[in-house]
Amino acid sequence: MSIWTRGLVTPVVLTVLLTVVFFPSHVVGTSPSSSAMGGGLSTSTNTSSAEDEITPLRRATFVIGDSDSLLDDFAFMAAVPTSTFAYDGHTYVSPLVYHTESESEKWLIDDWAEYLGPDGGLTQAVIIGEMQEPSVLDLQQSLGSVVYPRIVGNSSAEIAAKLALMDWRTSNVAVFAIVNDTLVLPQVVTGSASHTFVNNPYTIDAPSVSVINNSPVYVPFTPPAGAGWLEGSFNWTGNEIFTHVLLDPYDAPVDYSVVAQTSMERLISNPVPLYFWVPKSVDGEWNMVLYPVSSIAETVSIDCEIKYHTGFSQTISVPSCARWLNVSIDWNNAATNLNLALVDPAGRLGQWAPAGSILSNPGRESLSLPYPMAGNWTAVVAWMDSTSESNDVLLS
Repeated sequence: MSIWTRGLVTPVVLTVLLTVVFFPSHVVGTSPSSSAMGGGLSTSTNTSSAEDEITPLRRATFVIGDSDSLLDDFAFMAAVPTSTFAYDGHTYVSPLVYHTESESEKWLIDDWAEYLGPDGGLTQAVIIGEMQEPSVLDLQQSLGSVVYPRIVGNSSAEIAAKLALMDWRTSNVAVFAIVNDTLVLPQVVTGSASHTFVNNPYTIDAPSVSVINNSPVYVPFTPPAGAGWLEGSFNWTGNEIFTHVLLDPYDAPVDYSVVAQTSMERLISNPVPLYFWVPKSVDGEWNMVLYPVSSIAETVSIDCEIKYHTGFSQTISVPSCARWLNVSIDWNNAATNLNLALVDPAGRLGQWAPAGSILSNPGRESLSLPYPMAGNWTAVVAWMDSTSESNDVLLS
């Protein structure tokens, strides 16, 4: 028992007991009916077949929910070994329920009681946490079993210790966790920015490119300041096979193709051009690099088109230890498509939300990014195939 005592007095408190090599204090005989834990079903301990290795216990454990603290969450974890543990070649199981009085909870417990019915039903119900007396009586009546013990504590460490003393005599292994039972509500930081597109149609660049040998061909281009999304198409009339890599101004690859893909696309009746479609994550000179795969016997002229979809960007300062970054855009020209992307502080694309159907989701797009890195993120908003019409956008 000294290991449990140490768990109460050291800064590292014992709350999670997720090992299955504990030795229970009550399951000591070969007859399930002799167990103070409620025993197992007689049909589960008479043979050693694979189907009989799981032994149900005639009990259920309930953790009472507490929306004002984390005590119930850690108590639930500490109670795991009360519902699943291994001993003497058997795995003993019983329900561990986060008590909310829901319909699904009622169905689970009714099914468990019915399952145990032929062997005498439930003989024990354990409650962890504070429960009103009328609710206790209702639970006893529905289970047909006494509620005992009722475990309460001022900390998850105290609850874990009481659970250990309730069921376990000794153990070679214990799991320790540093916990904080106090629920600290997250601080939500919000903000918004607006932008109006007025007479900002997309623009097209058509660089002249020729391939004369099997060396890589670099096609540099610099998107204009008002570009938000980049769309490129590179086509040719012959049977030559190319792959490509799109490099941003940091020489980081942001798009590419592979031989298996491009060779198949050139063999079909309508050859598919090399193509990219990405947000403009960084200002500066980009490079579309063409890599000839097949032998180049004569000069190959490449028909190039780079479309710059109009957009704008907004810096979002993300503090350290942020858990979510949620960004949305709304616009009032409903018959238009707008794309949204998030670029991290290192200039890398973090997540994007391409425009959906203008029929199913007109005028709104959003994305959520868990655990964003701290620093200045950039939200990129682009109006796809923008026209000279007006479009008011709210980013929040």
